Formats: sequence, C-alpha cells, structure tokens
Amino acid sequence: MKPHLKHFLFLFLTLIPFIIKAQVLKSMAVKMGLSTANQKLEFIGSRYTETTEVINGGFCAAELEFLRGKTFRFSSEFSYCQKGYQVLVPITSASQPDGTGAYKRIKNKFDYMSFSPQLTIRNQGDPLSPYIGIGPRVDYLFTFRTDGVKQSTSNINSTVFGLNVFTGVEYQLNDVGLFFEAKYMHDFTHASDQFFFMSKNRALILTLGVRINLTDK
Repeated sequence: MKPHLKHFLFLFLTLIPFIIKAQVLKSMAVKMGLSTANQKLEFIGSRYTETTEVINGGFCAAELEFLRGKTFRFSSEFSYCQKGYQVLVPITSASQPDGTGAYKRIKNKFDYMSFSPQLTIRNQGDPLSPYIGIGPRVDYLFTFRTDGVKQSTSNINSTVFGLNVFTGVEYQLNDVGLFFEAKYMHDFTHASDQFFFMSKNRALILTLGVRINLTDK
C-alpha cells in the first residue's frame, strides 16, 4: 500500500471515535454497489477523441454526515471504486502482421481510494425522502492491473481530481434509513498521460446503503 493511502486510512479510522464522542456526527452510512466505467482518450496533436468500451467493477463507501438542516446537509464520503476500460486488440503473427482476423479483449483496471465532501439537497418526507447532491472529489490510485502486455505505470497519475453528482431516495425506519443512490463520477484531470494520448475516467455508480441516524437534529 502506498504511503499516502496508509496516512489517509489511519487518519480516517483515528478521527471517527473522537467525532462521535464530541457529538459532531449526525449520521453514518455504508453503501455498496457496482460501477460501470470507461475512459475518454484524447489524442495529442489532434482533435480526435475516442471512447473505450465500458468495464464493470465494485464500489463501497462510508459516509459521515456533519451538518444537517431542514433542506441542506453536508457530509464526507470515503470510498473505494474500480474504474478502467476494455478494448479489442487484433491478434497478429509473423506471417500476418496486419492481423489474423481474430481479436483479444484487453481489460485495464484502475482501483482508487477516494475522498469527497458533499452538499445534499433533501426533501424530507415520511417515510420516503428523495435527494440530490454534488461534491468535488480526489482519487488516489491504489492499484493498476491489466491482462494485456505489462506496461510501466510511470505515465499513470497517482492522484486524480473530479466531481461527483448524485441522486437517490431514502426510506426511513425510526433511526435507520435504507437508500438507493445513483452517482456519476466525472474527472477533471487525466488518469494517464501516454506518449500519444491522454485519458480521463468516467463512471456511473449504483449503490444500496444503510444509514444510522445519531441525532434527530
């Protein structure tokens, strides 16, 4: 595990007991689901772009809510998300350098640990409460995996900045809420800067979650 990820996890786990004891925390939530991601390739020296095929992965997150109003809420999300893309690559041989007519599907997987402060607009109801939200995001690369030709990771950026936009609905059961959430992750900076192209991640996340309310206010 990279040093900055160790510091990230250590700080997160260390602060939780103190936050709860100080009664700063309004609620805690955990969510799990699936990610559908791909990359947009921007070729250097031209305006040509290409969108790769999507790849499916996992997503899990913990959300800590600190400020709660009648309509607006502020929280922080710590998450793990699998992103990446897949492409069809022609199979060649010494006698057929232009291709044999067969193709191999190559999957490139980027695993990220992320942090995102979030502002949520919520229409509090009984028992259903729909909501929408937005928040900046920073991704820390955890691992990179490929089933193609092994390549150097020196051109893969360890930190990526982006934006989360999400919507969902929560069903309230006393102090426990069950919710479904859809989130779109858009990146502002590149996931990788290769010799002749740059790439940006895009991901759609669908999750189910459980929220524990620690205060009524």
